[in-house]
Amino acid sequence: MMKPPNKGGTEKPAIPTIKLPPGNQHQTRAATQAASITIAVSTQGVQPKDAKGIKGKDAENNSEEATSTNNQRLTTLQTVTQAILVILKQAKPEKKVKTLLEDIVNFINIAEEKEKERSANAVLQPEVSTLHKAIKQDLSRMHEALAKQIDGVLDTASATLENTDKALAVAQNLNEATKEISSKVGKVNDAADKIASEAQTYREVLARSPTVASKLALDPKVLGDMERKARQILIDIFDEDGNNTLASSLTELIAKANEAIGKIADADKPDKVTVESATQTRKGGLLMTLNSKEAASWLRIPEHEIAFTESFSKGSHIRARTYNLIMPRVPIIFEPDNKSHHRELEEANNLAEFTIRRARWIKPIERRRAGQTHAFAILVITSAEYANTLIRDGMSICGVKVRPTKQKTEPI
Repeated sequence: MMKPPNKGGTEKPAIPTIKLPPGNQHQTRAATQAASITIAVSTQGVQPKDAKGIKGKDAENNSEEATSTNNQRLTTLQTVTQAILVILKQAKPEKKVKTLLEDIVNFINIAEEKEKERSANAVLQPEVSTLHKAIKQDLSRMHEALAKQIDGVLDTASATLENTDKALAVAQNLNEATKEISSKVGKVNDAADKIASEAQTYREVLARSPTVASKLALDPKVLGDMERKARQILIDIFDEDGNNTLASSLTELIAKANEAIGKIADADKPDKVTVESATQTRKGGLLMTLNSKEAASWLRIPEHEIAFTESFSKGSHIRARTYNLIMPRVPIIFEPDNKSHHRELEEANNLAEFTIRRARWIKPIERRRAGQTHAFAILVITSAEYANTLIRDGMSICGVKVRPTKQKTEPI
């Protein structure tokens, strides 16, 4: 038996040569008729309507096959196959020949199937090629679209990373600012706690001793003036008849004042109390400058003042240095000439006794308008410290809070 051709070959299968087995040289009548039928089929492509030796059902089948074959055009291999089938049915060859013919028929059938497949593939090839091109184009367009989308995603990711870096930088700056603010808030809280712990009531503030401005914050010239004024005393001279103290020279007055101070015996007397200089005022007074402010303070004590004036000049007295304050919107129920009102003001504002020397209205009472309830007044204070305290903290007069100011000398 011959091997089938290689798969996918283009050559047509060769028709095998039929070899009869040896010893059978004589053909029967049926074999002769079969050979003649084969020749007729191969040349005309149709089967005879009647063949001798075919009877009954086989004749009917052959007739039907012939009729169906006439209805379509048969190929050469199909014609050979049908002829071999006829031989197998009518000639009844020997077993070996029959086997060989059956192998030929199978080989032809396989070849026909492959030929059909090749034909079908040849028919489908253009469609497959067109479909392949369409798919290739679609894939190309999809690739381009995906490439664009990927580029967009990469750009978005890059922008997001840049924004993230900026956000991180801003967050770091905010973190540093927050730490700085937290430290400042902590300092503020500490200061607030300190203020709350050291806070005093208004009564306690008024009850405490008046504070003196820091000397370091003042001008040296101002400090010098304050130091000089603290060492000065002003003596008002009221001579009796026949006695003229100011007729003497300033040198004689300084010597007489030192002699009077030396006569005063006191255990608390400073080590050295002397008058260094003296100046006569226009109003008939005498301004003396002592060697220290402690000496001046000691001489202002009432008993020391009396002893000094009696020895220096009878009828004279030491005038206290005063500071004038302008008091706005003072209730008119206040009586400036009433000394008891002065003492009440000193007690209400925690001032030392006799700190207020005198007071007066700036505008005469007869010039007030009808229904007026407040007016401006001048208050004379004997202490610079208390005067500064009143200017800074204000003063209560007859239940009204007043903000006094320093009286400035008006130009002539």
